[in-house]
Amino acid sequence: MHLSRSLILLLAVVLPTLASMASAMTNVPVSLRPDQSSIALNASVGVLEDPRGELTLEDIKSRTEQFRAPAIESESGLNFGYSRSVWWIKIDLQRPLAGTPDWLLEIAFPQLDRIDFFGADGEHFAAGDTLPAASRQIMHRHFVFPVFTPRAVAASQPAGDVSASTDTANGANATIYLRVASNGILVVPLTLWHSAAFHAETQTSYVMLTLLYGVILMLGLFNLILFKDFGDKVYLNFALYAFAIVFAQFSVNGFAAELLWPRLPEWGNIAPLVGAAICGCFGMLFTRRFLNTARTAHIFDGAILAFAGLFALSIFTPLFLSAPLVSIQLSFVATGGLLVTLLAAIQGMRQGANSARWFLLASLPLFIAVTATVLRNINILPVSFLTLHGVRISIELHVLILSYALAQRISATQHERDALQFEAIKTRQELVDVLRQSEQQLESRVTERTDALEQANARLRENERQLKDAAHSDPLTGLANRLLLDVHLQHAIKTARRDKSSFALLLIDLDKFKPVNDTYGHAIGDDVLRAVAQRLRNTVREMDTVARLGGDEFVIVLRSVGNHHDVELVATKITLAIAQPIKVLGVPIEIGASVGIALFEPGLNVLGDLLRRADSAMYEVKKSGGSGHRFYAAKPTVRAEPEAKLDQGNRAA
Repeated sequence: MHLSRSLILLLAVVLPTLASMASAMTNVPVSLRPDQSSIALNASVGVLEDPRGELTLEDIKSRTEQFRAPAIESESGLNFGYSRSVWWIKIDLQRPLAGTPDWLLEIAFPQLDRIDFFGADGEHFAAGDTLPAASRQIMHRHFVFPVFTPRAVAASQPAGDVSASTDTANGANATIYLRVASNGILVVPLTLWHSAAFHAETQTSYVMLTLLYGVILMLGLFNLILFKDFGDKVYLNFALYAFAIVFAQFSVNGFAAELLWPRLPEWGNIAPLVGAAICGCFGMLFTRRFLNTARTAHIFDGAILAFAGLFALSIFTPLFLSAPLVSIQLSFVATGGLLVTLLAAIQGMRQGANSARWFLLASLPLFIAVTATVLRNINILPVSFLTLHGVRISIELHVLILSYALAQRISATQHERDALQFEAIKTRQELVDVLRQSEQQLESRVTERTDALEQANARLRENERQLKDAAHSDPLTGLANRLLLDVHLQHAIKTARRDKSSFALLLIDLDKFKPVNDTYGHAIGDDVLRAVAQRLRNTVREMDTVARLGGDEFVIVLRSVGNHHDVELVATKITLAIAQPIKVLGVPIEIGASVGIALFEPGLNVLGDLLRRADSAMYEVKKSGGSGHRFYAAKPTVRAEPEAKLDQGNRAA
C-alpha cells in the first residue's frame, strides 16, 4: 500500500517534469551562424494540433506551453500523414547579427494545400497549391518565405491582421509560426537557407532536373522513331509511358505550378494525382507488352489489364472524390500494380524471357520506394531521403534501365535479321548449286525423258478413254448416268422427229427400299440396287437405254415403240421382275417398283417436260399404293417439287 502511494507520488512529480523538459526542448532557439549555408529545422521545432482549425495566431501565442516536439523526429521533415487537422509549427530562432546574409525558409513539399507564415516582425505570407503560384513571395517550385529581411518588413500585413514582435534587437530571440493545412498528405520538410546558398542550390537542382526530364523526353521521342521504323508497339507504349512520367514528375515536383499554370490553382491541386494515374495506366500497358504477359505470364495478364483500368479510372476520380481518398487509392493501386508486374516478371524469368530480367532489375527499386512512400503517407515510416525522394530517383533509374533493355531488344532484333539474312544467302547459294547440278544432269536425261513422255502420253490417252467411259456410267451399278442419259434422250428426240416415230420414257422408283437400308444397312442396299440394275437390263432390248438417276430411281428409254400396248408389256415385265425376291447373303429381300410412263409427242420442245410427265405419272402410282405402272394423263396430279428431286433444269430439246 505504501509502495503504491510512493509510485503515484513519484509519477505525479516526474511526468510534469518530463513534459516541461519536452516543452523546453522546443523553446531552444536555433542559432543562425554565418558559417552555415543551411539548417534542417525538423527536429528543432514545436508542433500543436488544431483539430477544428479554429485557433488564431493570438490563441496560439497564448498556448506556447502546449507545443511539443514532433512525435517522430526526423532530419528530413515532419510527417503528419493523412490528417484533416490544422497543424501549427513554432520555430524559435536567434536573430542574426547586423550585416549577415539574408535567411530563407524552404518547405520542400509542393503538395501542401495552404501554409500561413507568421514572421517574427509581424509579416504574414500565404502559399499552397490551392493558391495561385504567381502570388508567392518568392517564385519557386517549393514554398519559400523570407526571414529577417527588410523586404519582409516592407511586405508585411497591416498591424490589425497580425501582432508584430517588439523585440527586434540584433541577437535577440524571435519566433516564427507556421499554420499548415492540407486535405492530402501532410509532410513538412523545413530548411533554413542563406539566400545566396539557396539560390545556388536552386540553380543546380533546376539544371539537373531539367536535364533529367530532357533525357526522359528524348528517350520517349527516340522510341517514337523506333516505333515508326520497326512497327513494334512496345516502343510506342514506352514513349507514352516516358511522356506520362515527365508530366507526373513535373506536377509532383512543383515545376508545373511554377512554370505552366501559376494562375490555375484548382488544376494545380489535382494535377499531381491525375499525372500519377496517367503514368500508372501507361506503365501497366507498357509492362504487359514488354513482358508479353499474354504468352509468358498469362495468369497475371488479366490482373495487369485490371490495374491499368483502375489507373485509368483514377484519372477522373479527383473530379468527384476528395484528394485524400484519391491519394490513398492511388497509393494502394500503385503498390498492388507493381507487385503484380514483379510477379509476372518472375514468371517470365522462369520461362527464360530475357526482358523479364531487365524489368525485374528496373522495377524492384521502384516497388521498394513506392511501398516506403505509402508507409510514410500513413505515418508508419518517418520522413527520410528514401520516403521523400525515393520514388523520383527510382523512376529515373527505372526509365534508364528499361531504355537500355529496349536498346538490347533492338540489338537482338538486328542479330536475328542478320542471322536470317545469312541463312537466306546460304540457302540461295545451295539452290544455285543444286540448279547447276540439275542442269548438268538434264542434258543426259533428255532422251530418256522423251521416251518416258511418249509412254506417259499413251497411258494418258488410255486413261482419258477410261475416264470418259467412267464419266458416262453410274459407279455403283454400271448403268448410264444422268449425263449419258441426256445424250441418249437428245438423240432419241432427233431420231423421232426425223423418222416421225415415237419413244417412251419410263421413270422407275423402288418401293419399300428405304426399310432395306434402315434394317440391313447401306451395303446390303447397294447390293439390292446392283441386282435391280441387272434385272432392268434383262427386261429391255440392247438398243434401249437403262440409266440410274440416283438413289433408288431409274430411267428406261424405249426406242421406236409402236403403241401403248407394247410399252405396257415392258412396264409389266419390269414390275414383275423387280417384285421377285432378291437374295443377298442368303436373305430374301422383297421390294417393288412404281413406274411412270411418258410418250414422246412432236409438240414437246423441252426435254424437261418429258421427264416431268413421267415423274407425275410415277407419283400417281405411288399414291395408289405402288408396285404398278401408269401412263401420263392429260391432267395429272403434279408433284410439289419434281425439279428438286430430279434436279432437272429447263433444257431446250
